Amino acid sequence: MRALLLRRVQVSVRDAQGRLLERRLLDGNGVRPSIQTLPLREVPAGTTLTVFNPFPSFGRDLRIASLHYEMTLSADAKGAPEIVRTIEVKPLLRDALTTLSLPMRGRLINYDRHDALAHHRRFDYSFAPLAQMGFKSNFMRYAYDFVPVDAIGASGSAFFPHLHYQLQDGPTLAAEGLPSSFSDLRVLRGASAQALKRATVDTGQIVESAR
Repeated sequence: MRALLLRRVQVSVRDAQGRLLERRLLDGNGVRPSIQTLPLREVPAGTTLTVFNPFPSFGRDLRIASLHYEMTLSADAKGAPEIVRTIEVKPLLRDALTTLSLPMRGRLINYDRHDALAHHRRFDYSFAPLAQMGFKSNFMRYAYDFVPVDAIGASGSAFFPHLHYQLQDGPTLAAEGLPSSFSDLRVLRGASAQALKRATVDTGQIVESAR
């Protein structure tokens, strides 16, 4: 059996009536093809491969009922047939179960959130050393790293003491991370501040509690 190479990833976004709202893809087209943004694409025979979702977010205006993912693979040989596998995901709207406040007082910079580039999102529990420790899911998928800052700010380039904040759906290594948002906060941008009743905190934002 030959190893397979992931050649194309496509997602079709549909509404409740099955109508196409949006389509995105990574493929091998062009001089620097977009599929190369996935660093690991080879699947050796008899093994599995974790691929981080290259399409982690969509516009808030889209009324998404389903996400149809299509993955195309083939062996690295001339004339090798393509294998197409699909998966359908139906997102659920989840309201916050309780009101959450920022976990620290004073000004904080969110050093790392849970966007597509954040290390929280890119926790690969199939990586052998982590799998051997018993990890079976991403418990910190929606985590934050909050760092206190004063007026000089944080350098942002070194490891430093910080508060790691996350919610998860259980107490074991099989728990999955849950999204969270905070109420009554201010986002600080230079001399200005924007008060928000409820919001998530993006990577690099400086915030403080409005309470």
